[in-house]
Amino acid sequence: MNRNERRIVGFLRQLFRRCEDRLFASDDAWAQHRGLQISRRPNGHGRRYRDPRWDLVTACPECTDIGASGIGRCGECGGRGTVRLDKAPTVTRNPP
Repeated sequence: MNRNERRIVGFLRQLFRRCEDRLFASDDAWAQHRGLQISRRPNGHGRRYRDPRWDLVTACPECTDIGASGIGRCGECGGRGTVRLDKAPTVTRNPP
C-alpha cells in the first residue's frame, strides 16, 4: 500500500469512528450516567457496556459454587453459590 492509499484508509477509519461516536452518543450518555464501563468492540463495530458491580460477585469458597454444603444449604452463601466481595471496584466514567 502506498502513502496515498494509507492516508485514504486512515481518513476513512477516522470518519467511520466519528460517525460511530455520534451514533452511540445517547447510549454512551445513558451508560455513563449509570456508572457502566464503556468499551469499543474488538472489531471496532459497536460498544460493550458492563456493570462493574459484577466484579464484586464471586463463587462461594465454602461450597465451590454448588450452593450446598454437606446435606444442607451452604451457610456461607445461603445456597446461592455466590458471595459478594467487600471491596468495590473503581468505575471509569469516561467514554472511549
